Amino acid sequence: METAMKFEKDLVGEVTVCGISGEINITSVGELRGLFDSLVRSGSKKVVADLAALEYIDSSGLAVMIELHQRLIKSGGVLKLCGLNERINGIFDVTKLNSIFQIRKNRETALAEFNKA
Repeated sequence: METAMKFEKDLVGEVTVCGISGEINITSVGELRGLFDSLVRSGSKKVVADLAALEYIDSSGLAVMIELHQRLIKSGGVLKLCGLNERINGIFDVTKLNSIFQIRKNRETALAEFNKA
């Protein structure tokens, strides 16, 4: 049975932290794209996508993550992913996306890196 995607957004200093849980798939990807679009339009430059509670991501979800990454780079921003479980990390490994994204162990590590910069 499919677990609905949930999205929570918090502002920690200058960093927008997006907690994404459930499943990112063809059914939920439109909503995620809209949420990410609003982040970029609002001027967010430092974004952490916390995927600790993410259970599943398909190719359409990966495409939206790549789109956000590229849009942030074009606007001078940075996206860091964190909290990937073994299964999700394996997907990023197999697709070689782990060489494109900045992937950190947890939210605290990702935030600490932004605070150093």
